Amino acid sequence: MATDRNSSGEDAKPQSVSRLVWITRTLGSWTLTSLAITILYWIGINARRLGWNDEMNPLQKNPLHLSTWLIVAGTAFALLLIVIPGEIDDRYYARDFQLQSHGWPWVHLHRFVPKPNSEGEGREQLQQRLEMYRKHGNHLPLIPIPGGRYWTSFENWTFWKGMLAPNWMGCLFNALACTAILSAVGFLVEHRRRKRNSFWQVSLTELLGIFVAVAVLVTLVTESVNQIQREAKARELLVEPQASRFEFIDAAPAWLRKLTDNSRFLQVRVAGTEPVPLGWRVREVQFADQGLGWFKNPAECAKCLECFPYMTTLDHWNSGSDSLKLVADAPAENIQRMSLFPAYSVSDRDYRFLGRFRNLEVLCLRDIDLGKVRFDFPVLPKLVEICIDENRVTPRVLEWLRQQPRLKTVKLWSAFSIDEGRWHEVQSALPAMTIQDRLGEVHP
Repeated sequence: MATDRNSSGEDAKPQSVSRLVWITRTLGSWTLTSLAITILYWIGINARRLGWNDEMNPLQKNPLHLSTWLIVAGTAFALLLIVIPGEIDDRYYARDFQLQSHGWPWVHLHRFVPKPNSEGEGREQLQQRLEMYRKHGNHLPLIPIPGGRYWTSFENWTFWKGMLAPNWMGCLFNALACTAILSAVGFLVEHRRRKRNSFWQVSLTELLGIFVAVAVLVTLVTESVNQIQREAKARELLVEPQASRFEFIDAAPAWLRKLTDNSRFLQVRVAGTEPVPLGWRVREVQFADQGLGWFKNPAECAKCLECFPYMTTLDHWNSGSDSLKLVADAPAENIQRMSLFPAYSVSDRDYRFLGRFRNLEVLCLRDIDLGKVRFDFPVLPKLVEICIDENRVTPRVLEWLRQQPRLKTVKLWSAFSIDEGRWHEVQSALPAMTIQDRLGEVHP
């Protein structure tokens, strides 16, 4: 599954949404709408109680102070920068197209846009996914491209171009959320201003709150820098001699990342390296040492993986028993994706650790003869997609796949086209699952 490491492995979603899920989403949508309306109503009632009327202000034409208008305008401009532009998802979806998502706090528009200097190949491949997004949205969290631009790129503002999948409910929620934020800011600022002779007049309580906010901010920034340093030291130990690769994610809150142009204005220089965002975290570790036993201190290397709290993907490509032992002892709680492609020196007995990773959602097993393993296959309660060699699918393996409670997609790996009879054999044994080839194509 080497070509699929960043592809649609997480995209395993049923074609139809169950009635229970639909009811839950509907109730949640109306609950959020009712909450926004309640907040706006509460602000209006309190505004009247505090005397926000024409009798309070002799100008009558402008009942709000200038400072209130300026702050509300600044907040509106910030929301415009956060909500309108789109972010490019770092996953692979098609050869010449990339997914761009617009909106905050909910996504109100998905659109597939051609990559620069591309020929537009893959448009037909996206039609089915586009229809699914129009009906059910996208359940995957966005993985923005590290270091990319956000509101300073003109292409991100052209929301009318490309293959569009609007989410009208998300658009309504975003409009209500922005209205509630602007109303709350205006209410609080004007309420404070009317109790003082000058905007710059600060009470003792406000002064104390400012000191607390500054202390919390300094603490968060310091801890973030320390975490970047810890991860940098761990990577230095694991990367020798270029036997590991890392993928990163920006763990900053979405609104802050968007407002600072994909964290370009929140970068720090740590340990003499290139500037990186404050939220820079390792999300994927890939071991690929070609079977070389290069670890000088395996116990110390195992502790390095504990320095990556945001690591959700762990891959073992063409590696030997030394690095596989690191995978077996790695923190299992956050791992959602795993690919195992062993070297010939690895025995099937080394894979008994799979049962530890109870939160696995996507699993790729390459060149592992599961029909001859000498241990019981674990039941992975959250597994939704698995990739396995087409010639390794034995009756014992099929029985194991049927035991997985949430498994929806089975990808058959083969360097060549899969025989039609083999397709029907696997599909008849797993009628409730979608059978695909390694590129995600479904047999007709």
